[in-house]
Amino acid sequence: AHNRVEDKEERQKLNRLYDAFVAQRGHFNDRSNVDLIKMDATGVEMLFLERSIDGKLVKADIFDHPTAFSNEELTVVANPLEALSASLNKFGEVDLGYMASLLPETEESDLVTELEDRIFYNPEVGNYEIADKYISGNVIEKAERLESWLLEHPDVEEAKRSLSALKAAIPTPVPFADLDFNLGERWIPSKVYSLFASDLFGTEVDVSYHANMDEYAVQCERKNANIWNKYAVQGEFRRYDGIKLLGHALQNTIPEIN
Repeated sequence: AHNRVEDKEERQKLNRLYDAFVAQRGHFNDRSNVDLIKMDATGVEMLFLERSIDGKLVKADIFDHPTAFSNEELTVVANPLEALSASLNKFGEVDLGYMASLLPETEESDLVTELEDRIFYNPEVGNYEIADKYISGNVIEKAERLESWLLEHPDVEEAKRSLSALKAAIPTPVPFADLDFNLGERWIPSKVYSLFASDLFGTEVDVSYHANMDEYAVQCERKNANIWNKYAVQGEFRRYDGIKLLGHALQNTIPEIN
């Protein structure tokens, strides 16, 4: 399907193997075979190799001709949107030359205008891309790269239009007050925890995360009164200083304090 060329030899092999199976064990969708086929994780796909016509199981279309693409070549379409669809189906990308050939009275520039909300110029690939592909993903990073490119190519209007679309797609930043996360979240870099602890205790604190054990290690070479007293808790049998309590907080565990 990728090369859009029919593999007749493989189709003949498929027919031969299927016919041999049916002759010996019956159709895939026969009750005696269905449960056995479904025991395989992908076995259910085999059941679609047959279809029922008037209660009789027959081969699916794939036994006779390609189903992932059409062998019939389009020569004309009704509008630019159909031309875009034809281009994507045939090439997997926007091919303005091919699209214009399907609309003899339409220039490539006219196609761009008609499809202005659906295709956008991407200078990194030197071609237009559909909005679902280009105006998606990390749009902030894409916009920054495009802005840098436009500094050297300020007259490319289509790239400016793409930049406007990328900026319009940038999501509104979530206010810090609306963020909801807990101390010890694994996605937060350990360096952030180190900076937080150092600022809280007023001395240098190093926090490291060991993924193989899923544990945090908290170290402080120069403890001070904040650690020993201000952020310390006296338990029944021992005293937990600020460093020890931070370790429990990062691991979401509770020290034995009565």
